[in-house]
Amino acid sequence: MLARLRITTRINLTLLLGVIGTLIVVSNGYSIMRVQMMDERQSQLRNAVDMAVTIARDTMMAAGGPSSESGCTTCPKFRG
Repeated sequence: MLARLRITTRINLTLLLGVIGTLIVVSNGYSIMRVQMMDERQSQLRNAVDMAVTIARDTMMAAGGPSSESGCTTCPKFRG
């Protein structure tokens, strides 16, 4: 079937397949890069939250507050 096509049609078909292949490769690379960036961002946010919790815990300890959640009488789960 391909042999019966004119030369310009074969060239155009080859170029079209090349463009489609390139688009597939580019979209796959973009997808992988996006997943890596999202994982990195999630890790950064987790580190920021951990740091904020550590600072809050240290501040509470320095102010003479409870050292654990079980000693917290103002926590929502202990309110009656």
